[in-house]
Amino acid sequence: MQYPIDAYSFTRRGFLQLAMSSAAAVSAGSLSPALLRAAEATGGKRKARACILLFMGGGASQLETFDPKPGTKIGGDQNTIPTTVPGLEINEHLPCLARQMHRLSVVRSMNTGEGNHARAVYYLHTGYRVQGGIQHPALGSVAGEQLGPADFALPHYAAIAQRVGHHLQGPFPTAGYLGPSHAPFVVDEIDNPLENLATYGGIERARFDARAALRQAIDSDFDSRSGSRVGLENRELYRRAIRMMQSPLAGAFDIEKEPPAVRDLYGDTPSGKCFLLARRLVESGVTFVEVLLNGWDTHGDHFNKSKYLNGCLDRPFAALLQDLAQRGLLDETLVVWMGEFGRTPEVNKQAGRDHWTRGWSVALAGGGLAAGSIIGSTDDQGRVKDRPVAVEDLYATLGVALGLDRERTYYTQRERPMKALPPGGKPIDELL
Repeated sequence: MQYPIDAYSFTRRGFLQLAMSSAAAVSAGSLSPALLRAAEATGGKRKARACILLFMGGGASQLETFDPKPGTKIGGDQNTIPTTVPGLEINEHLPCLARQMHRLSVVRSMNTGEGNHARAVYYLHTGYRVQGGIQHPALGSVAGEQLGPADFALPHYAAIAQRVGHHLQGPFPTAGYLGPSHAPFVVDEIDNPLENLATYGGIERARFDARAALRQAIDSDFDSRSGSRVGLENRELYRRAIRMMQSPLAGAFDIEKEPPAVRDLYGDTPSGKCFLLARRLVESGVTFVEVLLNGWDTHGDHFNKSKYLNGCLDRPFAALLQDLAQRGLLDETLVVWMGEFGRTPEVNKQAGRDHWTRGWSVALAGGGLAAGSIIGSTDDQGRVKDRPVAVEDLYATLGVALGLDRERTYYTQRERPMKALPPGGKPIDELL
């Protein structure tokens, strides 16, 4: 039986999605003192200029991926295989990744305590727990705002999803109080990602420019009388959308430009195309790319579903690591694999695993982080045994690797001061 990878649904579709790039960015030649301090925190070895987040919507099982327990009561019926890291074994249905594990490090001791899909997705995307009245920006929005080069033709934050149906496990990433200029540009038609970049009806450039100029004149008159912040942001979004449509860099979205050998490396599958597009965008200068793969909420028939899902993940994930490394991009690209939580050690009556927050895994690669390391462990009950890691600790680590200014103060729409990155977390020293 085939189990399709369902993707997070996005309601912010259409023309305005073309414009989700950063307006207030930090250029490479104007790093703030706080960014320099972050670089110094890694011993001067900070390299990451971009991040690829691979988000497994629904919560992938740590036991059937990077923290297997073969031969134990909770281990299930799947076997393990050795990897390129001596003594480290992972699930048998990840053979390609097993050959790339020397490029990855695994945190096996995530302990988050947030077992609701919507709240956990929010927590893992922003570093903050849900708070009434405040919409925090996703990490991709913060990274794009702080690190994305000004007047870059492509979005600073792109979210790639293969749309299969309209199932939604939790809230999709938003820019929160940073505003729509920093929201993700969503690609949910991976087989035709350039569809919305073409002019409607194929009208010629001069006619299109005339229409755009008329719209701008009408909007400018309205804004001068109303002073609406929403109106000003809307005008800026249109400006960026047009710039993106007319830029040669938009070709980065066309994976057909890749040589057949490279496309074959990733595989001719929805997930393979998503991962390949992520690499193309980062190579073209996009700061933050998120690949959203859903389907991991395996409350029933868990072992068959996890076998299928691992098969969809294995080849493109391994290809991404290999491809980035061969192109000299892995050191400057932080790769993060995670979901909103893990799966229970116990198997329920539907042969499934339920939500589990007390000991699950995150994998990281590149960006100057240590590779081939295992941080923390879980016991034979699936609970954290040593070195617990909270979401705030993970975000502190990502912030240092990316050189984000965690002390920068932003203001919500109601002028409430906020830190974009959560306070209190401690970087994972073993990775730095």
